Amino acid sequence: MPPDPRFRVGDIAARTGVSVRTLHHYDEIGLLRPAHRTVSAHGSGHRLYSVADLSRLQQILSLRQLGFTLDEIADALAGPRFDPLAVVRLHLARAKEVLKSQHQLCDRLEHLAGHLERAEEVSADTFLRTVEATIMAENHFNLPPDQAATLAAHWAQYSPADIEAVQNEWPILIGKVKDAMTAKKDPRSPEVRALAARADELTRMFTGGNASVSAQLRQRYESDPELQQKAGIDPAVMAYLAQARGE
Repeated sequence: MPPDPRFRVGDIAARTGVSVRTLHHYDEIGLLRPAHRTVSAHGSGHRLYSVADLSRLQQILSLRQLGFTLDEIADALAGPRFDPLAVVRLHLARAKEVLKSQHQLCDRLEHLAGHLERAEEVSADTFLRTVEATIMAENHFNLPPDQAATLAAHWAQYSPADIEAVQNEWPILIGKVKDAMTAKKDPRSPEVRALAARADELTRMFTGGNASVSAQLRQRYESDPELQQKAGIDPAVMAYLAQARGE
């Protein structure tokens, strides 16, 4: 079995962009202490990081980007139920959301630049859409650290196949709801109430039944037309499902 490679602070800084100062700080506060050190005549030596240390660094940085403080990260990593896979999945979901927002912003800026390059008059709608995309790129679905950790632990219970099945079922379910609306079916009928119950069940699979997360998710859908379009949910659909629930 080949020996575990070891990396000096400078090597990691050069390869990753994490500053030497940051790595030293993580060591000083006990958040990321390297597995090995070289020995020198003065009694101290260079920090040497193992692959396991690099894994921990990745987890720290993922949690930092998800909004955790260093103290909260230390507590999370030390917890008996800490799940690295859940953290990666949550970070991946956020990264995809950020990437989508940035792509939308690029499209809007390119559209605006084209008008300006051709010295064309720019409509108010174009400016408003560009501003909207700018704000969307800044504001993502962020949760407080405790809720993010709870949600990550909840998602870890499901396999990628389970998550994909939910994603595939959702548009079919909403299509049935819209068909019922078009047919002017009573929202309190057993058929529509069953559709609303299934929609709630799928939502709980996403939120883990966390009321605060559910409220934030609903608020975001209500205020984000593009998200409504992506999910196939508009205010009329939400109102119809609310009637089916007896709200």
